[in-house]
Amino acid sequence: MPQFNFDERLAFFNIMVPTVETVRYSYLCDRFVKSGSNTLIIGNSGAGKTNVISQFLSEMDIDKFIFKQLNFSA
Repeated sequence: MPQFNFDERLAFFNIMVPTVETVRYSYLCDRFVKSGSNTLIIGNSGAGKTNVISQFLSEMDIDKFIFKQLNFSA
C-alpha cells in the first residue's frame, strides 16, 4: 500500500487517498495497458471510477501514450 502524503496545495477534489480498492484497480489497469487489452470500467455512481482512471492516466508516460477522456452520466 503506498504511503499517503497530504499536499495542502491541492484542491480538495484533486486529493486521491490510496485505499485497497484504488490500488487494486490501478494495478489491474496497469496490467491491462501493458498487455494491450481493451478495458471497460463499470460500477455504481459515485464509486470513484473516474477518479481512479484519471489518476492512473495522469501517471502514464506521455511520450508513449495519448488518451482522450469521455464522461457519460446516467
